[in-house]
Amino acid sequence: MPWLIRDGTVLAAIDNTAVSGSKGFEGARLVGARTFVHTFGSTERIDLAWCARGSEPDGGDFLVVKRIRNAAANRVCIPRPACQIVLMAHGGSFERWSLRVGDRLEVRSP
Repeated sequence: MPWLIRDGTVLAAIDNTAVSGSKGFEGARLVGARTFVHTFGSTERIDLAWCARGSEPDGGDFLVVKRIRNAAANRVCIPRPACQIVLMAHGGSFERWSLRVGDRLEVRSP
């Protein structure tokens, strides 16, 4: 299972086994930012971070956090055209991780 990393520190496991639209996931999930993200049918809040892709001259890829939001149950969040990826996690995760706008994230396989 891939890991979400910031400055060499593992923040969470990326749950790539969950299909889009399923309610349950562990750790964090990455989805395309051009889709609407919603919390209909959920009883808990989720943390959302809209991210833009970047790349190093050596070919390494990373994500830059552009916007963060905590979405309550029964809400819809619109797509952000300048972003390619949405990072989703259980409510309160970003606070525990001290995730901020401008943070640079990597997704690595163990």
